[in-house]
Amino acid sequence: MTTTAIEPTAVADRARIVHAAWQADSEMPTVLEGCALYTGEWDDFYGGPLVNEYSVTRDAQPLLQGALRVMALKSAVYELYTGYYSQVIPAPRCPSPWR
Repeated sequence: MTTTAIEPTAVADRARIVHAAWQADSEMPTVLEGCALYTGEWDDFYGGPLVNEYSVTRDAQPLLQGALRVMALKSAVYELYTGYYSQVIPAPRCPSPWR
């Protein structure tokens, strides 16, 4: 199997563009508001044991923003690379270009 080294700067640059395009879409606020309203459908087994004051309802917007960032990173890798890396990206290992 041949692999290509991922260039973090290229991925971060493309992810920022993807994320900005999504945020600029006039329908994105409606999408995020809709997702936040249906928090009862979320699997939230992780937050309770890790964060004492975790609330899926209160924390919905920050969680959705984080999810959009991860999806932008995954989209950037998918666009820039082929093979294994375009198929599997474990979210906890994704570098954050927004720090």
